[in-house]
Amino acid sequence: MGVVEHIGFRATTIRSLEGPVLHVPNAKIVSDPVKNVSARNFIRRKLEIALVYETTAEQIQQAMDILRELTESEDLREAIQHEESDEQPAPPRIYFDELASDHLRLVVYYWHKPGDWWQYKDHASRLNLQILMRFKDAGLRFAFPTQTVHLAGSTPPRQREGEVQDDKHANNSESKRNEPAASSKTDEVKGPPEHEAEDHVEEGESDDGGDDGR
Repeated sequence: MGVVEHIGFRATTIRSLEGPVLHVPNAKIVSDPVKNVSARNFIRRKLEIALVYETTAEQIQQAMDILRELTESEDLREAIQHEESDEQPAPPRIYFDELASDHLRLVVYYWHKPGDWWQYKDHASRLNLQILMRFKDAGLRFAFPTQTVHLAGSTPPRQREGEVQDDKHANNSESKRNEPAASSKTDEVKGPPEHEAEDHVEEGESDDGGDDGR
């Protein structure tokens, strides 16, 4: 896309919107369709808005009402076609378009006039800002593509770091409560001290070797 600067016998010179000059053979221009954007009298916009799945039906209707109000507002209405005729397209159309896999989609169609590209971009920027502010005030949340992957045999991640710390504290407390019980149980099965057993054996030996043996 660019501006035609010169039409020669064999080629046409076009300056693209990025700046470089293109020399296009006339044979290609004749064989391919040529879009004359300077002759358009309007630009159609398709605006898609994604909301999270937690959005209720009442909030969806509220969002559509907000979009309709914005296209009818005084500072934005003038550049939007609102009357349908044979020469002009239909007025703005707003739909709850689709239940997508990760969002609820609203779509807005409107036709900006005149067909000047930079006026169209300026109008779209102002409309986007109004949508952002109005949706925020209404508590409407925009969605973005997300994907959760669970690996087989893996432990689900903790939601909060505090839960991990609480679990560690609970495990330490449980271990401390169990330590005395384990110690007392060990003392119950433990036999008499080693020196007491030796004393008993010595006494028995002296009894066996008494006067009867002499």
